[in-house]
Amino acid sequence: MSVKAQEVVLSQKVQAPVAQVYQAFTTATWLCEWFCYDAQLEAVPGGRFYAYWRQEKFYLMGEYLEVQPNKLISIRFQAKDDPEPSRVEVRFGEKKNQTEVSVEFKGRVSGQLEELWKNALINLKTTQERGHQAELLGRPMLGVLLGGNISAENAAQHNLPVSHGALISGTMAGLSAAEAGIRRGDVLVGLDGAEIAKFEDIGPVLSRRKVGDRIEAVFYRNGNRHTVGMELKPRRFHPHPANPAELADQQAPERAKLMKELEALFLGVGETQAAHRAAPEKWSANQVVAHLINVERDNQTLLASLVVGTELEVFTGNMEARVAATLKRFPSSKLLIQALEDTYLETLELIRALPESFLTHRASVARLQLLFEADAFHTRHHFDQIRTALEAARG
Repeated sequence: MSVKAQEVVLSQKVQAPVAQVYQAFTTATWLCEWFCYDAQLEAVPGGRFYAYWRQEKFYLMGEYLEVQPNKLISIRFQAKDDPEPSRVEVRFGEKKNQTEVSVEFKGRVSGQLEELWKNALINLKTTQERGHQAELLGRPMLGVLLGGNISAENAAQHNLPVSHGALISGTMAGLSAAEAGIRRGDVLVGLDGAEIAKFEDIGPVLSRRKVGDRIEAVFYRNGNRHTVGMELKPRRFHPHPANPAELADQQAPERAKLMKELEALFLGVGETQAAHRAAPEKWSANQVVAHLINVERDNQTLLASLVVGTELEVFTGNMEARVAATLKRFPSSKLLIQALEDTYLETLELIRALPESFLTHRASVARLQLLFEADAFHTRHHFDQIRTALEAARG
C-alpha cells in the first residue's frame, strides 16, 4: 500500500446550497449515497465516525474533532492497515448557490484512500445535482431482478449442469435483458466473455461498457444452454418531482394497476382454495398477499428512515410469524386484498405528507423511485406464485 507523507488537498464544486452539501457529510444515510457503502457517525466533537467500502474491503474509523455547521469538519481517523492515525479537514464555501468543498489530509494518506476520496467527490457532485452516482449515469442497464445465486446446493432444483450463475426473477421491458429475450426463470452464467458466478459479477462487466455496445449473454433455460447477442440499453431515470404530491402521483397509477391485477386473480376463488397450501413449504394464495402487505409496511419504514437520515434496511416480510399474524387479523382473501390496497394508499399519503425539504436529497428520492419500480416487478413475481397456488388448490 503506497503512502504519501505530504499533504493532499482535493476540491469539488457542487451546484447546491452549502447547508445541503454539509448534511451529506454529517448524516449517515446521505453519506452512504455518495461516499461509502456503510457508515455510522455522530457529527459532534468527540462523536464516532466509521465508513466502510464493501467492494474494496476497506474502512476508516475515528472521531470528529471539530464541527462548525456549513463551514468546517475535522476528523481524526485510522484507515485499515494504517499503522498510525491521520486527520482530514473538510471546508465548505458558498457563492451564488454553488458550494465549494475542500478536503485536506493532514499527515500520511494512502493512494487507495486518496483515490476513494477523488471518486467520492465526483459522486458528491452528481448525487446532489442529479440524484445518482457518476458511474451509474453513463453505465448501461441490464434490467433484471435477482432471484438468487446458484450454488452446488440448489443447482439440481433448477435442472442445471453447472453450479454457478445468477437466477433471474424478472426483467424490465425495453431494457437490455428483455430485448435480448432473457426472461424470468433463466440463469445467467456469462456476459461479455466473463463468467457470471453470482449476481454481483454483473456490475463490473457493465462498468467497462457503454450504451449501444453489443455483447453476448450466456444463460440456461430449462437445463438448456443459450447464447444471445445483446445491445446494451441506457439506464432509465425518473424525473425529479417538484413536490411530495408529485412524487406520490408518480407511484399511484402502477399501484392501482397492481390492485386490479390482484383482484382479477381471485375472481371466483373460494376461501378454501385461497387458503390451500400445496405443501408445507409452499404458501397459500392468502399467505402471499399477507407477505405483500408486510413488504409494503417495510417499504414505509424504509421511506420514513430515509427522511430522518438513519436508514433502516430491515425486511422481514418473509417471516412466518408476521405472515401468520397478518392472516389472523385479515382471515379472508377479501379482507387481505382490501388491507393491501389500504396499505398502498397509506404509503401514498405518507409520501404526500413528506416535508418539502426531503426533495433536496435527490439521491434518496431517486432511490425511492427505483425501489417502487423494482417492487412492482417483485409483486408480479408473487402474482405468479398466487396462480400456482390456486391451480394446485383447484387440482
